[in-house]
Amino acid sequence: MRGISFQSDLFQISYASEKIKLLPKEYELFQLLYQHPARIFSRRALLDRLWPMSDPVDRTVDDHIYRLRKKLAPLSDVVTIRTVRGQGYVLDQQSSSESNPLSEDLELADNVGKLFRKYHLYGQGDALRLMSENQSVFGVELDASSQLYLYFMNGDFENLLHVEHIDFWEKCYYLLHLHFYACKDTEKSLSYFTKALNYDQLPHQHKLEIRLLNRLSLLILTKNLDEAAVLLEESKEKIIDGDLEGFVLILYLMELGFVFLQQNETAIEIGIARIESELIKRPFSREKALFSIMQGMYQLYKGNPASAQESIADGFAQFRKAKYVPGIFQSLKVIITFLEEYDDYPELQAYYATQLEQYKENFRLTQLYPYISRELVKHL
Repeated sequence: MRGISFQSDLFQISYASEKIKLLPKEYELFQLLYQHPARIFSRRALLDRLWPMSDPVDRTVDDHIYRLRKKLAPLSDVVTIRTVRGQGYVLDQQSSSESNPLSEDLELADNVGKLFRKYHLYGQGDALRLMSENQSVFGVELDASSQLYLYFMNGDFENLLHVEHIDFWEKCYYLLHLHFYACKDTEKSLSYFTKALNYDQLPHQHKLEIRLLNRLSLLILTKNLDEAAVLLEESKEKIIDGDLEGFVLILYLMELGFVFLQQNETAIEIGIARIESELIKRPFSREKALFSIMQGMYQLYKGNPASAQESIADGFAQFRKAKYVPGIFQSLKVIITFLEEYDDYPELQAYYATQLEQYKENFRLTQLYPYISRELVKHL
């Protein structure tokens, strides 16, 4: 069944135009049942999975099921929770036999693809989320690669990892990024990105981004500056000469990080001015957010911690507005790396390290990390 989407940060599920707000444990309970359709869960199994650190009674499960059923009433023709006497509870999913005639319109499908790519380029997370949640209403069906990207963008990492009928190589690009967000050893993440380039099974667009941008970012963050300098020039040539519009601003932001580590103040000011000019031509939401954070780093470099925190907070607010969860993780890793260069701000380093750990918990990356690592070790 397609259609139900999860917003972990809001404890909310959506189907078509219907949005249902749940309490945290109700959300976890529904997500567990949804991810295992037709599997019967006993009360004890649910207690062990959802309340492992407490000592609730069987009635706890019944009460949560009761409230969940009431809240799911608007979706009763799509999904129901059934009691199996003497055994427990099971989620039943109903497939709709009614089709939308627009789903056969090839011109519409082509236009939807173009619209998706444009929303992606400009970082319009809300628009992408609405498109995903209302596919049946609009008579469109996003392809598997678009759906994976939406899971990634929305921070729905668990569904991304366990989506059916998608092989490892379609998900590899996302697994690599999630490993980087969750792992404290950035050199290890860099080695996985590098290994992935050796495999022809990796989709062309993902391989291109890894070769020109992702490895460059990790080389800078691991302070392999000599190798980063060589790759930076290669990436400039291929991105600018190749007219890869979506890569240009990201490349300039990476170059700015590179000259930060070199502590080249003249190059920093030139880089900031160039990005400001580019953002007028390409007002992409995610790049604007990351630029605000990089400006915060520059304020730290200049010895203005109050202004720095204001710029950084503005960047995070823009990522949240754009509904781009990976940008938050990426930025926290960047901030922590650059704060290591400034001995004067240990309290800020501790603060952002704590923020990263909290986000990892909120989006279940801590729990998912062992699975991510096993998959990368198995295939790379």
